[in-house]
Amino acid sequence: MIPWLKKNKALYKSGRLSVKTKGLENQPGQNNCFLNSAVQVLWHLDVFRTNFARMTGHNCVGESSCIFCAMKHLFARFKYSDQEILPPTDLRVAMSIIYQAQNRFQLGLMEDAAECFENLLLRIHSHVVEESTSEDNMCSAKHCISHQKFGMMLIEQGVCECGETSEPLPFIQLVHYVSATALCAKLKARRKYYRAADKEEKFARLIRSVSRGSRKCPSNCGSEIATRTSLMNAPDVISIGVNWDSEEPAIEHIIDFIHTLSTMIKLQDMFDSVLDKNAQRNEYHLSAVVCYYGKHYSTFFFNRKANRWLSIDDAAVSEVGKHWRDVLIKCIKGHYQPLLLLYTNYAAESMNFSSGPTSIKKIASSVTSSPALSRRDSEAASSSSSGSLSPAHVPMPVQNGNSTRPKKFQWNTSVPSRGTGHYKEPKAGTSFLTYKPYENPSKNSNSFKVSTNTNNSNDINENLRGFPTL
Repeated sequence: MIPWLKKNKALYKSGRLSVKTKGLENQPGQNNCFLNSAVQVLWHLDVFRTNFARMTGHNCVGESSCIFCAMKHLFARFKYSDQEILPPTDLRVAMSIIYQAQNRFQLGLMEDAAECFENLLLRIHSHVVEESTSEDNMCSAKHCISHQKFGMMLIEQGVCECGETSEPLPFIQLVHYVSATALCAKLKARRKYYRAADKEEKFARLIRSVSRGSRKCPSNCGSEIATRTSLMNAPDVISIGVNWDSEEPAIEHIIDFIHTLSTMIKLQDMFDSVLDKNAQRNEYHLSAVVCYYGKHYSTFFFNRKANRWLSIDDAAVSEVGKHWRDVLIKCIKGHYQPLLLLYTNYAAESMNFSSGPTSIKKIASSVTSSPALSRRDSEAASSSSSGSLSPAHVPMPVQNGNSTRPKKFQWNTSVPSRGTGHYKEPKAGTSFLTYKPYENPSKNSNSFKVSTNTNNSNDINENLRGFPTL
């Protein structure tokens, strides 16, 4: 560990590394690994680190409980400190104070790394955006780094061949959760449809397939109706959270899931429709992976300038290799479960903070009894073998750390039955909150059931054949 960090200093000074890499402290009993993984991801994402460095003004709730201040102090030590291992104490204490009423993220207690990552983004949002400027849980502030860079503005709507349509449901998602079991089952069911040329498209298409909700049509037609998802904006980071059925899955299950992964995705493969032209063109490359094994979290990230994958396990920093295959082998040997995947648009532009706060404004503490954002509410739905979402488990729009379940779909029976459904393109200047992507039913809305058999007798090396080397 120490030799690599000393080597890292030399590489950074020579310009071969774009950012300093340091370890984070996790003494026995501290259980900081989930927080360390979330912080390392944010620090090594260029699109977050460079823009966050330009943010100065914010609504401060006091140094001891201000997550924004704690993040600023920790990032400054990443950049300027000569220490090779940094303590995340200030940030850990701030989170324990903010979420004390909910008994979440308390000192010494283990938490979920993906939930921690998402709640850090939400707290940063709450420090720079006034509640009155967020309409209907939708943050559109140009200076909000959380929603401008990570937020996926989505609209879900159910359609049926008989003419039934649901009211469109708009919401913002910072992390898109999927079930590992559902992805593996869908891949097995459709393996014959994927050619070798589909390696990069496969993962995004599987996500789209398993993320569709389904329900019975309320009319007398008896059809299974699938919900369709439209992406309205072009985020620069796509965060995918993975739900596992077990904390210790069989190695065959881990191999099956790894076989679904791609190192690059396109959003038109991941969603039913993408309305933003930039989102249609952008390519998103796998840049970081948070893994879990044995009640412990660690992180892999790809440094573009050094052209190598690095492993960060609390204070231990090591080089994995130049190729994605090297990470896969390490995951299989260590039985690591990929828990959070981050895909980045390398052509991301800098943000405009002219509309944001320019000074530090002291405000009353925002410690409340409102729940921290958790993926536990969606696990029951996303871990199902079909990947379908029940009406009570549609994605939850969130604001300032509060999760609010949206209303159930309201079926519109006034649409007359037509022979052929069509997709309604939005008019110029259409509001995100009023746009209805599906006015008429689609013929191909039915989802199909898949096998839940995840047994895999193939050899590990056989499963790794054909993976991209970058």
